[in-house]
Amino acid sequence: MTSTSTHSTTSAATEAPKPVRTAAASQRLTLSEVAERLNMCARSIQKMVKARRFPRGVHLGRDVFWLETVVDQWLEAKFSDQMAWEPKRRSSKSTSS
Repeated sequence: MTSTSTHSTTSAATEAPKPVRTAAASQRLTLSEVAERLNMCARSIQKMVKARRFPRGVHLGRDVFWLETVVDQWLEAKFSDQMAWEPKRRSSKSTSS
């Protein structure tokens, strides 16, 4: 019985742990922290939430929180066009005879 439990422990120890991103693993941000992170006022964040242009916060008790990863994803989406931008290349004109 001991060898069976030792064997299962050994095989589990040799396997690489898979990274799991859960809500608990991400830091919770308050409205004022989100506003500071985005360099905006809290009222602007509230207006964007109401207009459905920013993710809704989650109510836990009396407070409202956003996951740091959600705020980061929203910010990355806002900058996606800019990150995909490439300068136009000059087209070479070919001369025909």
